Amino acid sequence: AMELAYPPFETRDEAGDAYGISPAFMQRFADEYGYDLDIENTAFDGLIPALQTDKADAVMSSITITDERLDQVDFTDAVCDVNQSITVRSDSGITDVAQLEGKKIGAQSGTTGYEWAAENIKDAEVTGYDEMTAVFAALDSGQIDAVSVDLPVANYYVRSYSDCQVIKEIPTGEQYAVAVSKVILILQIL
Repeated sequence: AMELAYPPFETRDEAGDAYGISPAFMQRFADEYGYDLDIENTAFDGLIPALQTDKADAVMSSITITDERLDQVDFTDAVCDVNQSITVRSDSGITDVAQLEGKKIGAQSGTTGYEWAAENIKDAEVTGYDEMTAVFAALDSGQIDAVSVDLPVANYYVRSYSDCQVIKEIPTGEQYAVAVSKVILILQIL
């Protein structure tokens, strides 16, 4: 399972096929071990439930290892290190995270970017969106004042939306990994 709206990690090409770093990684794994790869586009907040209900065998979707998620699923070794970031419109006059106090912040629902903004930006109104494209569209239209998202994703969107800029990389030291059901690991041990 992957949420195919998180470029450059997971997205779709012009033909609608899964494209990006994660699909390429999983295809290489499948080829190496003789598995057939079937990528199911799944909303980010539905990824862990997909594992828990056997709708997916693995999740490779820019999913960060967290203690809360470790209570629900297991993870492989880390495959990517990332930090959070804050992105604003270039004409906003906002140059520091402290200026976001009491402002509207957008993030993707269920992500560590959402959690970071809610926990670290004083009196912020944090709004969750289903996909990052919607978050950046809200920034572009002035519905929100800033975006809290993983830095590589912010950099991708800054190139796509030329009127925004990253004002802060936040060293959170997060790690992406492949998530798998605890049941699968137990069965492999047996």
